[in-house]
Amino acid sequence: MASSSFYTPEEDEIIRLHYPTATHAEIAQMLPHRTPRGISVRANRLGVLKKKECWEVGIPLSSSVIGHLTEAEKGYLAGIIDGEGCILLNRHKGKKGDYVYHVFITIANTSRNLHDWLEEKLPGRGYIRPAKPSKDSRPTSHPERWKPSYNWIISGSRVAIVLLREIAPYLIIKREQAELLVNGYVHLSADERNELYLKLCQLKKTS
Repeated sequence: MASSSFYTPEEDEIIRLHYPTATHAEIAQMLPHRTPRGISVRANRLGVLKKKECWEVGIPLSSSVIGHLTEAEKGYLAGIIDGEGCILLNRHKGKKGDYVYHVFITIANTSRNLHDWLEEKLPGRGYIRPAKPSKDSRPTSHPERWKPSYNWIISGSRVAIVLLREIAPYLIIKREQAELLVNGYVHLSADERNELYLKLCQLKKTS
């Protein structure tokens, strides 16, 4: 298979014309000797961006995550995210050395009732951290006072982005973080993704 360094002018023209709106299957048929990853990298180098309405991963951008909640429940959820939650754009180095990004919304608390409410109302997943003393706890601390931590997370980037779009008007402290991610990141260039990541890191320190 040819290296991405040797794309022909004809292949580049196909990417410029069709990559913004074509599905992975459609672009693969047009470029049968190229991998989806290679096509994506080449498109990025050409400055060709995927239109956000044509993303394929997860639920449609026009769908709803909290549409079934009452206005009171939406306000309550926003307050929990503002006070107990984190809105994160995490990244790690992929196999090719490029950064791979993921959107997370997490809530950590010691209330089992809150944990159960989130599990019932939203499409995330919860897990429990065992009760244990903190690093600052003294040996004489009473074990019966240690509580398990209940953690709830939405880790599917598309689901998280749809939720942020819907909940942003109800947020106060973390509204700017939510609004920065409402339009996603998949369609951004590598430099723009890095700029978004750094901006969110800075907001996390001050929120």
